[in-house]
Amino acid sequence: MLPIKVKTNTVIFKVMGWIYLVLGVLFGIGIIVFSVGLGTAAFASAFDDVEGAAIATILSVVIGGVGIIISIVKGILCFVIAKNLPLKKDWAKVTGIVLAILMLFSFPFGTVIGVILLVNFFNDEFKNWWELPAEETA
Repeated sequence: MLPIKVKTNTVIFKVMGWIYLVLGVLFGIGIIVFSVGLGTAAFASAFDDVEGAAIATILSVVIGGVGIIISIVKGILCFVIAKNLPLKKDWAKVTGIVLAILMLFSFPFGTVIGVILLVNFFNDEFKNWWELPAEETA
């Protein structure tokens, strides 16, 4: 049976996966639409430069597209961690800790979530369960 700390981290990673996928894609699309629509119009009217407006449009699409790709990758990574953490995959634990550390810089919500994840990862209950042979944890 999984300890509560492992279950908590698994659930957090599943929720974060959905947040990255849904909100990340929506924000990326929003950046593209907003920047292309408003930003390009403002740039073109301010400088009366069609070429500059085209460059601004391309940059907006690229930045939004990169944001969408990063969000999708982070979302999938969170789902993979959530699936493999209960299976005691070392890479899932290390990757989860790295993501938790990176979340610390996303103030305020990411910081709270990152702290919860790290506390759970380094909790004695989690450590003791992780060190048990696989036969005893099934």
